[in-house]
Amino acid sequence: MSGNDSLRRELDAASTIIFPSAYLAKLDELKKRFQHSIRVLPEAAGKIARFNCFAYAFGVWDKPRYERLVDQTNNSALMNSGFIMERLDRGELIEIDAAEAQPNDIVVYFAGDRLRHAGRIITASGKLTIRSKWGGNEVHEHELWEVPLEHGNQVRFFRPPDPKALLGRLEAAQKPA
Repeated sequence: MSGNDSLRRELDAASTIIFPSAYLAKLDELKKRFQHSIRVLPEAAGKIARFNCFAYAFGVWDKPRYERLVDQTNNSALMNSGFIMERLDRGELIEIDAAEAQPNDIVVYFAGDRLRHAGRIITASGKLTIRSKWGGNEVHEHELWEVPLEHGNQVRFFRPPDPKALLGRLEAAQKPA
């Protein structure tokens, strides 16, 4: 199951809105039409352009080591889908069954075998509540399938890896060969 495709298509379009007030107005309009639970959070408002969904979900977005790497490379998407897929391929992430998911675990969204998005589980009793960053937009709190359709139709769940170890891998990946 991948949620309400109509809502998710509308979220795809909304994600392209660059003016925050227009974006929030669109989310309000979609709430009236679809009764979604999406909330934009003030968390990270001053740093929104300095990290992506993967850095947020994997808990490194606000670490000084990550911030230094972003400054050194002038790249806020250092921790990208390729980096996370490499961790998966190397068996460095511990996958869990959906029924085992609990707060702080990570949900990773796929379109086919292509990794598209990640978020962190906030609540696991009843419906899963996730926090994730959408593209250039803010951090959102939402149910599992209240995400743009472009994020995919399949999910996998993982225990969060040690942020220090993950940052070490990220730093090593930035060094010239």
